[in-house]
Amino acid sequence: MSADGSVLAVAAPSTVLFYSLTSTTLGTPGAEPDWALGLDSYDPDGRVRQIAWRKAGEGEGPAVSDFLVVTGGGHLLLGRYGSGRAASVAQGVLSADWCPGDGRGAELAYSTGRELVVAGVGEPGEVWHVARLPLELPDGGCWAQARHGGR
Repeated sequence: MSADGSVLAVAAPSTVLFYSLTSTTLGTPGAEPDWALGLDSYDPDGRVRQIAWRKAGEGEGPAVSDFLVVTGGGHLLLGRYGSGRAASVAQGVLSADWCPGDGRGAELAYSTGRELVVAGVGEPGEVWHVARLPLELPDGGCWAQARHGGR
């Protein structure tokens, strides 16, 4: 659900469907999405691991249009509701989310299992790394390996 509660994003096979809750009554027979983002051109896996909307920051209006998607194949996509496209900005991503806004701009963080990356975001597809933090254990392993019993 977008920051202002007006748009719902739903994961479907190889697609993210977007429903405007101000113009659509979900549950009505034949309710159609307002927009769909196909994932096949970004990731042949086509599954959705995660969807997150940009959070509204202090001193700025709700940022309902910006979203991120982590695909089943680990691609991090950034898009804007209704734009017709998204940009693949990272690969090998396990999880991601928007950082709480401070009114100065958008930031997000994502994990590859071996590092945590904090990145600034401009227009969709414009990303710059602010910080990279290794997620290594003292014995040289990583958190992903520890979580799976060293595999």
